[in-house]
Amino acid sequence: VDDYRIHENFFLIKTIIEDSLSEFNYMVFYDAINDVHLVIEDKPEVTATAEIVEQKTACSIIRYNHHRLKGDLISKKNILLYLGKQLEPKRDDLNQINSKLSNDIFYLLNNCDLRHNNLDVVSKNYKQGLADLAEDSQALENLYDELYQMILLANLELDNIDRHAEVTELKNKIELK
Repeated sequence: VDDYRIHENFFLIKTIIEDSLSEFNYMVFYDAINDVHLVIEDKPEVTATAEIVEQKTACSIIRYNHHRLKGDLISKKNILLYLGKQLEPKRDDLNQINSKLSNDIFYLLNNCDLRHNNLDVVSKNYKQGLADLAEDSQALENLYDELYQMILLANLELDNIDRHAEVTELKNKIELK
């Protein structure tokens, strides 16, 4: 009986630890060759983006977890609205770097029931095509998940502006010598 309780408690604690790590974009990986458990980042693109934005934005980026928020369109929508609001002042810079990405992001924010009520038939912003798509809530959720990935990419692209300028300056110095 005691062995059973120890075994049961171990798996309960393991589950709690894994769930807690998941909240912060980490996971437990079992390395069978060395017989050890390692804590590694779950999605490197999330960590990379969270490291280059302000803290509140980083928290929202990490909080948007596809699996933990599965089915919770309201939470996903709120996070996407916040991330879109943070991206808006950088829109001109993003357009210069990657206009297609910028256009896609802001189109989705404005036409996928995020910023505007696109699903209510009496709304001036109603979109029949989106309403048809939204009949399958999974399709709308997948769209939100894709938008999230595009917002991550946009932040990484924006972060590369300064890096690109530094490399260009270095190239000029190298070529002058």
